This record gives sequence, structure tokens and C-alpha cells, in this order.
Amino acid sequence: MPRAARCEIVHAGPDRDDGRPPLLLVHGVRHAAWCWERWQSKLAERGWRSAALSLRGHGASEGALRGATLRAYVDDVVDAAARLSAAPVLVGHSMGGILVQRAVQRTPVRGLALVAPAPAHGGPGFALTALRRNPRAILPVFAGRPINFSRADLLSADVPDAEADAVVGRLCPESALAQFQITAPRRPLRRAGCPVLVLATPDDRVIPAAYVARTAAVQGVEVDWFPGLAHDVMLEPGGDAALARLEQWLEADVLGPDAATGAGIPPAVATLDPRRGVEQSGSSPGS
Repeated sequence: MPRAARCEIVHAGPDRDDGRPPLLLVHGVRHAAWCWERWQSKLAERGWRSAALSLRGHGASEGALRGATLRAYVDDVVDAAARLSAAPVLVGHSMGGILVQRAVQRTPVRGLALVAPAPAHGGPGFALTALRRNPRAILPVFAGRPINFSRADLLSADVPDAEADAVVGRLCPESALAQFQITAPRRPLRRAGCPVLVLATPDDRVIPAAYVARTAAVQGVEVDWFPGLAHDVMLEPGGDAALARLEQWLEADVLGPDAATGAGIPPAVATLDPRRGVEQSGSSPGS
């Protein structure tokens, strides 16, 4: 049975290939491709091509959530990367930060950007810290239910109430097993071997800043901190500063003369619209 599910991929940006790598955007727990809409629109205006993935069972993707593991989600990321026109820059938010750090070991990439990443190492320490800081949100995870995100967990007071309510209303169920694996002890992730950027906020109610810093240390980089934001950095008005830093890093580190390059990626599957298209990746559902 094929490992990858048929997954939604939302494309944005110009249809021309100017030599800049595409960005593959990977969401976190209970989110889907829609959480990247703001950044995709702004990146497209600046000439960057991007593809936002909905993992199996999320958004418009097929595949079962029941029993889905972090490894299965990584399969979805690797399959989506293989469908792009060139080796991509992987951008992972929250749980997606774990997934892209694993995917980089299995597919050629040009760079790795982690946005408010879940820790590169799980274990009781992280689980207890998260539980003490936010028991209302975290307790359901240990009962096999989706993490109980509130507006304040994901978004700052700078986001209008109507927009925040819309975000919370779009949250989907999540794999209980994958959620638990985030808190469980895991094999240490290896250094990516390509340019790496870590963007986060010290005011994150979901991922403690100390664990973001430890993840950055694994990759041998410092964290770019953006105070005043909440966990969903890419949905914040103030998140434009983080996006500007991402673009600066892309130009200087990924496109710079000493940046690592990738190869061996087959041509992309055609999209419905080169400016804003949706395709289905994968061969058949599976978990």
C-alpha cells in the first residue's frame, strides 16, 4: 500500500520558474493548508512560489486520522516535495517543524525554516512543562482527544475577534497518536545540513521558549524572536515582520553563493491555476 495519502496542496505564486526554489509550507496540529493563506498571498506578490500542504485527514485531504503517526505525516511531506518543480525550502509550523526536520533526511531541499516549532525532542520534561503552563489545553491530549486550543493560545489581542473566531472555527480533529508522539521521548533529530532559520515568539502559550531554543541549538542556529505574537505567527498582523525575516534569509542564505542545493526532484503536477491552484498529491489514502 502506498505510504502517502491523497493530500490537498494549495499553490500560489507566478507560473514562471526564475530559479528561486518553491516553498513547501507544512501546518501543525489541528490546522491545514488554509493557515498559510496570509503568507502565501504576500509571498506571491513578491514573486515567490509556494505550496501549502494539508496532511492526511486535514483540510480537503483524504486519509484517516485514526492511527496516523508522525511518520505517516512525514510520508505526506516527502511525497508533496517530490511533486514540486525543484527541491523546495521546507517551512514547518509547530508540529510541522518536527515533520520537516525529519523529511529533510529523506528528500533534497534547499533550506529549512521552523516557525514556532514543536520540540525536536519530546519526553516527560516537555509534557510536564506544557501541562503546568496550560493544563486546559494539554490535558485532553492525554485522554486521546484533540488539544483544546483557545483563541488566546493561537492568536494575540491584535487579531480582530471576528478573524480569531474564524480561525478557531476552522480547526479540525487530530490524530491522538500523533499528538501523543509529540510529547513522548523521540530519537534526537540530526542537523539538517542545509540553511536553517527558526522564527518564534517568547510569548507562545503552546511551545515554551526554552524548547524552541533547544530545537534551534540542535540545528546550530539562534532563534529570531518576535515578542508580542502568539503561536500562529503566520496569522498575526505582527507576523509580517517574521515573514520579512524569512524573505531576507531566503535571499541571503538560501540563494547565497554558499547555500546548499538539492537535485533529483521530478517535474511538478499541473495545478488548476498558476496563481492559486489546488492539486491532490499521492496515490491513494492510507495511514
